Amino acid sequence: MPKADFRYENPLYSIIYENALFETIKRGATVISEDVKDAFVAAIERETCPDAKSGLAATLQSMEMSAKRQNPLCVDTGWPIFYFKVGNKCELEGGFMALEESARRAVAKATKLGYLRATMKHPLTGYDPGNNIGMNIPDFTYQFVEGDGIEISYAAKGGGSECFGGTANVAANLAKEAACLRTVGSHHPDPMFRKIEEDLYEALNSLDIGILGAGGSTSVLAVNVEYAYTHIAGIACATSTNCMVARRASTRICADGRTEVMKSPMWFGDR
Repeated sequence: MPKADFRYENPLYSIIYENALFETIKRGATVISEDVKDAFVAAIERETCPDAKSGLAATLQSMEMSAKRQNPLCVDTGWPIFYFKVGNKCELEGGFMALEESARRAVAKATKLGYLRATMKHPLTGYDPGNNIGMNIPDFTYQFVEGDGIEISYAAKGGGSECFGGTANVAANLAKEAACLRTVGSHHPDPMFRKIEEDLYEALNSLDIGILGAGGSTSVLAVNVEYAYTHIAGIACATSTNCMVARRASTRICADGRTEVMKSPMWFGDR
């Protein structure tokens, strides 16, 4: 497999790799996977309920027509989620930030051309940017393997199937990062989320639980809130409680080999 090379300074490379991402999104949105098709065929053959058999057959026919016409397989085109399997020797010119930016542009292009619906919105205001791009969306997951190539998988996780989860892993991951990696006394830069932090801080400390349940006005030392854009079908919320000791340490290793002790993980920028 050739080395993945995202060259921002070379428009040709940018177009080539952005097109690869776009085509992956397009296939994921319009073409039923062979394993899914085989599962539908097998289910239709063994199904004994006439109505269920008819429903499965109609769904399969609809999906086959979507592939021929290059229309979305479903009216709900889901959360834009990427999984990258990256070779240990893969050379990404521009780095992973360039890769993710190319993915965002590909998502926006697929949305503009109608392969994806604009379903991602701000969880509080409902603001819809119209391109499925927002805070922590698309979501990116990486797996590092042997080799020098990169494999891209796009999964449009449907809002209907997530009605009781709402990509709960995104919410849970952000909650744990906020609890473990935000510094005490930091505040979210968005006034709306800072207000939630402050309100929850006051409310929790007014419960008179206190340290070890002994009572008092100090039940929590801080409340940290982070967010991601969400699907119009639902909003996921997760909490992660850290102990008051909040054990953590961070070290920076510089390009010249120097190491620096960090006072803060700086996971969320300056927070």
